[in-house]
Amino acid sequence: MKKLSKVFGILMAMAIVIMSVLPVNALKPEMYDVVLTKILMPDENALASWDSKNPTHNGITYDGTKLSNPEKFFGNGIKYLKGVCFEIHTYDESKPDKIGELVPNNGVFQNSQLTNDQGQISFKSLDKGKYVIVENKSKSTIEGKKQLANSKAVPMVISLPAYNAAGNKFTTIADNNPLYVYPKNTVDEPDIHKYVNETDQNDTALIGEEKQFRITSKMPEGIKDYKVLEIEDQLSKGLTYVGKMEINVKKKGNNNVKATLATDYTTDAKENTKNAKFKISFKESFIKTLEKDDEIIVIYKAVINEEAILGAENPNEAKIIYGHNPNDNKDKESEKPELHTGGKRFIKQDADQGTIKLKDAKFIVMNKEKTKYLKQTLSGNKVVKNEWVDKSEVDNKTYEQIESEKKVTIFSSNDKGEFEVVGLPFGKKNKKPQEAGFTEYYIKEIKAPKDYALIIEPQLFKVDYQSYYEDPTNISGLKHSDPQVINNHKVTIPQTGGIGSVVVIVGGILITALGIYMKKRNSRV
Repeated sequence: MKKLSKVFGILMAMAIVIMSVLPVNALKPEMYDVVLTKILMPDENALASWDSKNPTHNGITYDGTKLSNPEKFFGNGIKYLKGVCFEIHTYDESKPDKIGELVPNNGVFQNSQLTNDQGQISFKSLDKGKYVIVENKSKSTIEGKKQLANSKAVPMVISLPAYNAAGNKFTTIADNNPLYVYPKNTVDEPDIHKYVNETDQNDTALIGEEKQFRITSKMPEGIKDYKVLEIEDQLSKGLTYVGKMEINVKKKGNNNVKATLATDYTTDAKENTKNAKFKISFKESFIKTLEKDDEIIVIYKAVINEEAILGAENPNEAKIIYGHNPNDNKDKESEKPELHTGGKRFIKQDADQGTIKLKDAKFIVMNKEKTKYLKQTLSGNKVVKNEWVDKSEVDNKTYEQIESEKKVTIFSSNDKGEFEVVGLPFGKKNKKPQEAGFTEYYIKEIKAPKDYALIIEPQLFKVDYQSYYEDPTNISGLKHSDPQVINNHKVTIPQTGGIGSVVVIVGGILITALGIYMKKRNSRV
């Protein structure tokens, strides 16, 4: 028994000696590091043409080691993406799963990181086993306005230890021998455009005339992964959101699918709101139905209101807000389309003495073709709506009839001889006010000032960018343009008095006297 104890003692001493001389690492399980570098391909064509099964490109072979020249291997124009989130999970082959889903549900989450300035992440101290590395777009904070499109990694499922062609293991960064992987992406973003009619970004209108505004946004690659998709709209104070909103999705083959309020989207837009700002928020369930190149089309009605500066642009714009990460949204603004309207001022005066201004002259306004007459609706002494009435409502009627029927607007000169017509469209479509040119109208006098002759022929006038204000863009110092002068001639009636009347009077007296004389003479006889 004593001999057996002595043998055990010797063995234990030997074990202690052996353990003391062995390296510490020999007692630890072997660990592995994976270095991931996120590559941004220049466009979808470059990514689509990439052959992931071929390890050799442009004379360089990928074998799990660090690429000596990634730019040459992947092609010119690549970049390294910062702020992309990757997660690593264990992968259990006994529980099949769709590789590449956002979060595999058959393994255990190990780690998640964002790529650095060089597009890199280092997953360190991994045990032997099988892993899946997935890109989590909802946690990515990629810089700029673009978002990640579909990803394509090399590889996404890895088994550790991994071996090179020579049969050697990839180990750790400390050993200068980690496994390198290079997942790739393109980036994409939705676009956004806005129009003040079906196709134009400049237009002109009557005050109060409804125009159909239109917003379009084409969907990018990877749209299904978006968590946020919103359209925000802002009208200037000279515009009023009327309503009548409708949203459709134009699919491939020009097939339109109508989006449904509450089911597919929500909005805080309120009808008949001046200077309106509202948002359309698409639901995640709706976003998942979208495909690349689907086009969202939003239409609604808006009008120029009484706050519009005549001759100036009334701009509006839309913005699309989007992203994979609800806490890191991107946005992109549309062009700034505009709607404009104009006006004209007049002054009525004596044709011979311009200093004499004439009040109470009555006019109606005609379109260029002289087929319609203008009717205005006022609120608080401001014009809120203009519309055209057919000439049959006015022709062959007296001033008194026109006034009593009130089917068209009668413009009257004030004590200073002044009056104005506001809210008339001018110039060509799809042109800014300064470039649009003019539109001709006519003004017809239907009652002249007292003691003045009526002007029979309608008077031509032009409305353009500067017909009401000298410089409509100078909002802080608006100055009226010179008014158009309308002259009236005084009524002149030929006089029947003077020498003629004297002769008649004298003749009458003589006849009367002669009659009296003859009467007396006859009485004597």
